Amino acid sequence: MSPDSIHKGSPAWVSNSKGKRHMAQTKHWEPLQSFLEILTGLFSVEVVVIDAHCICVAGTGPYKLGIGLAAPKDTRLAESIHSGVQTVMLRPREEGTCLHCSQNAQCKDQANYTAPLLLEGRIAGAVQIVTFDQGQRMALLECAERAFMLVRQLVDLLHRTGALPLETRAENAEGRNSLDALVGHSLALATLKEHIIRVAPTTAPVLLFGESGTGKELAAQAIHTNSACAAGPFVPINCGALPEALMESELFGYAAGAFSGANAAGKQGLWEQAAGGTLFLDEIGELPMLLQVKLLRILQDGMVRKVGDAKLTHVPTRIIAATNKDLRHMVRQGSFREDLYFRLNVMPLYLAPLRERKEDIRPLIMHFITRECRAVGSHTVVVDPVLMAKFMEYHWPGNVRELKNFMEYGIAFSKNGRITWEDLAPRFETPYDLLPQEGTPVQTPQHQPRSGITTTMVQAMLVKHGKSVPGKRAAAKELGISLATLYRIMAQKGK
Repeated sequence: MSPDSIHKGSPAWVSNSKGKRHMAQTKHWEPLQSFLEILTGLFSVEVVVIDAHCICVAGTGPYKLGIGLAAPKDTRLAESIHSGVQTVMLRPREEGTCLHCSQNAQCKDQANYTAPLLLEGRIAGAVQIVTFDQGQRMALLECAERAFMLVRQLVDLLHRTGALPLETRAENAEGRNSLDALVGHSLALATLKEHIIRVAPTTAPVLLFGESGTGKELAAQAIHTNSACAAGPFVPINCGALPEALMESELFGYAAGAFSGANAAGKQGLWEQAAGGTLFLDEIGELPMLLQVKLLRILQDGMVRKVGDAKLTHVPTRIIAATNKDLRHMVRQGSFREDLYFRLNVMPLYLAPLRERKEDIRPLIMHFITRECRAVGSHTVVVDPVLMAKFMEYHWPGNVRELKNFMEYGIAFSKNGRITWEDLAPRFETPYDLLPQEGTPVQTPQHQPRSGITTTMVQAMLVKHGKSVPGKRAAAKELGISLATLYRIMAQKGK
């Protein structure tokens, strides 16, 4: 990059010669600088690193001039310290936190990738990888992740050798109940966030549609956080988890002596607990018909009557409902009231399944790695490229929740800081219809599989073909069994 292009691309905070320089805080990070110079030459991007106090401790290109300066707290780079969220911006200045950034007018980024740095499970800094070249925008998606992994591994090595002491901030807690909790950069997710911002200030009911595991409760929390009732409580209720006999008293409470065994003082219902805040009715399609009638009346006038009480009480509460069912079909079947459906469906929002927004898989993986490693206090891990390719091909029937489960399992069983395809292969390859059904006897080493294939036969095939995933596939093919069956037979001997 020429000096002229560096000058044109320099962020305003980097070019600010009046800013106080905190050079003492950069001393321990000095070994990183020469490495970054090599890295940027390999990937044709620029890199900037800040510590837990948002001080620029290393940088290339225009950012080299910013070493020792504090990055503005409202930039995406600094905000990743507090949120713990990894992001990719393909339209800087036009989306997310960039819209309100103090550097927006001077920003020359064509695309950037931002991620927090973890040491011992805590955020100790952040990295941003930037391209100022329009032609490099899409290439940044792949090269930025690999470049970040290299930076992260070097920082971890510096820390483990004692060259880099651990400094973190107490306020590094993840930004819960906010738009940042909805991780990803797909068009579908960006549209959802825009709609959340639009519906949040209203008092109208919101109905969230989406498959199980798509993050409907996170969306509901984001609506609450950005609404006028954000200072009030957010009370989630899973309508499918409440026993039908207790559902009415749990929702609306009961008066003293309402029924045998009732608390002598009565009980406040969840609806009253949400007064002045938001009541989130998850799985609204599971609500019995009798309670649908009562819910409809409360939505109309805001008046709640406890079980066994003749008095009506006005309870100001914002209502958000969610479902993974087709309520219109339920209305046609007569299992859901049409008038309640229209009362709830004032502000409908759709959450796309993960298979329709696969560009969110990589940032979600980074998010789960950051959060899980911080929670268990472990060193960070990386996902093997072969496994990443499998993630991109998979149809994700359990959506984001399933990906989260995969990552938690992978982190727990990872070796040498890597999660590999072999670590998770059985979870991909075992179809649901091959899983043991209720009442099916569990096989023991004394019971042979129905196919008649023994562990000795499997061992012989693995010696012949090898224990790699391709080798196991070849062994399964020669034995005439599925890969899932092969793994089950191997499990009998703890292999």
